[in-house]
Amino acid sequence: RSGVDGTRVMLYAGCNRSNAEWNITGVKADGGPAEAVLTVQATALDACFTDDDRIDLVKIDVEGAENQVLAGMQRILKAQRPALFIECHGPDNWRACAKLAGQGYTLYDTHGHRLEAQDHYPAAHLVAVPPARAQVAA
Repeated sequence: RSGVDGTRVMLYAGCNRSNAEWNITGVKADGGPAEAVLTVQATALDACFTDDDRIDLVKIDVEGAENQVLAGMQRILKAQRPALFIECHGPDNWRACAKLAGQGYTLYDTHGHRLEAQDHYPAAHLVAVPPARAQVAA
């Protein structure tokens, strides 16, 4: 999904052309350049769901496109306040994930250790919990 609804994006192959690692960034998980495979229509998550839809948890594993996904779900983050499980790649995407702290989310690693927004993790799985659910997570 993309931050810009209706945009066409190029899909790139993952390592060994694995479709499990296809991405829109043009970079494979090992950091090397990825081969362009096809163009597809992208849709922001905000365009897929209404405020009447109940969204409790969102898993984001998008091989380096975390920034775009978070940009395309700002209404959901404000209205629904779902918990998020994010595989975060690289400093630019970490900054996008860290901005969740400014929206009232508390960030944790997968071992339950709280992460500070200014911390930097080049590739990490993290859990972002909104205030209403922080008591449950603790």
